Amino acid sequence: MKTIDIIDNFSDLDRIRFEDNTEYIAYFNFIKDAFNKLIDSLRSRTQDNPIEIAILKEFLQKYLNTVELLRLKYLFDDNDRMAIDLSDSSFPNYLEIRKIDAEVQKADQYLKGLPSKEALKQEILDYFFNRKAQPVHLLKKLGQVEYYSALKSSNFMRLFTEGSIYEIGKGSNGAKRYIYNWASYDSMSNRPFIYMLVFEFANTTINIVKEGAKAFKEIIKKVNHDSSPLSVIAKDIDQSYDSIRPKVLKRVDIGPIYCRYSKENHDISKLIQEQFSDDDFAFFYTTEIVHSVGEKEVKEGGMFNRKSSLRQIFFVDETDKDSLERHVSEVNRYLIASHPVVQYLNVNMREYIDNLKIAPITF
Repeated sequence: MKTIDIIDNFSDLDRIRFEDNTEYIAYFNFIKDAFNKLIDSLRSRTQDNPIEIAILKEFLQKYLNTVELLRLKYLFDDNDRMAIDLSDSSFPNYLEIRKIDAEVQKADQYLKGLPSKEALKQEILDYFFNRKAQPVHLLKKLGQVEYYSALKSSNFMRLFTEGSIYEIGKGSNGAKRYIYNWASYDSMSNRPFIYMLVFEFANTTINIVKEGAKAFKEIIKKVNHDSSPLSVIAKDIDQSYDSIRPKVLKRVDIGPIYCRYSKENHDISKLIQEQFSDDDFAFFYTTEIVHSVGEKEVKEGGMFNRKSSLRQIFFVDETDKDSLERHVSEVNRYLIASHPVVQYLNVNMREYIDNLKIAPITF
């Protein structure tokens, strides 16, 4: 998608800017609190695959680290303000994550033009004791140093964030099975997506964890399109390389949060803003799953280089409206919300409770 297309996709509600730093500080604290509650809630998910829960926790923490990066970036920036999507998201706008991606490449260059962190801290102390005032100009420089230093780590979420490959056993045919995970920031919804892929690797001459990891990750990055149905992404992976045989692909869509910041006309947003406190919210997330139910042999290529390949048969549950619309095998919804909000939904808006995979998790 071209840059101009992405920008034009955003409405005014998708890129709201607050008036002052006080509002941003409150917003960053709110997002941090909401994500920490989501991470804590995963501890009660004892029936779920512990590997998947660990992956979720890791990427959620990386997203929190990205929010902290944005806090550092804008806290002392007098010339610009961070854009926030307050319609079906409540998260920073996609373009903010893209700015971080661009600045990663220039982190070393920017740091060379700034004093060291130690020198700045000493200068701040000297200024404070000598003048009895806050050295705002020095604090701004320190924030910049911490921001660009943090960009040199890999412990935050970018537009596309690589994960790790783990061997998890063997399939029924004896081929080794692996799980790979990655994350991305969706340009359409302004929400983080987390992916988990269980696949078999039929090439016995290559160790995919050691020699093949880099090439494999490039394949995933190339075929990852968040706006595409999950079955389409699974088929693209299946067709990318004969030895890669995807068996299960899961996408976790984190959000939206309906809260005091929401500006759309959603029923729950209006409910929380009219009847509950600023600390109340309803944090939804959704998982989509598509899985293979078998394999088929297909003929590919032209007249002179025709060959047979095995392709996966991905199941789409046509008996379920949600699954059919999304082209997946299964859709599951989850909710984390304050106890009073869940009580109200249970009594007055049951439709939001009845379609959840498990009972709402309250705080």
